[in-house]
Amino acid sequence: MAHRCSTTLEHAWEKTNELSSDFKYLTDSVAELRAFVARSGGLQAKLPKTIKKTSCTRPWRSYYLVNESGENK
Repeated sequence: MAHRCSTTLEHAWEKTNELSSDFKYLTDSVAELRAFVARSGGLQAKLPKTIKKTSCTRPWRSYYLVNESGENK
């Protein structure tokens, strides 16, 4: 059941990325942010959570962590 749900979400993610320019903009922006943080030389250590890509098969979880890390608390 879990595998099927994961596969369904993965396909929906990919299709949405293809069809929605807003969603594509979001995913591209997160990728650029990750690249910037990786090149920054220490910025990641100052963030409350990692924004590194943690899973190729569960991108929605990774994007949630990026959003959560950027929130002011």
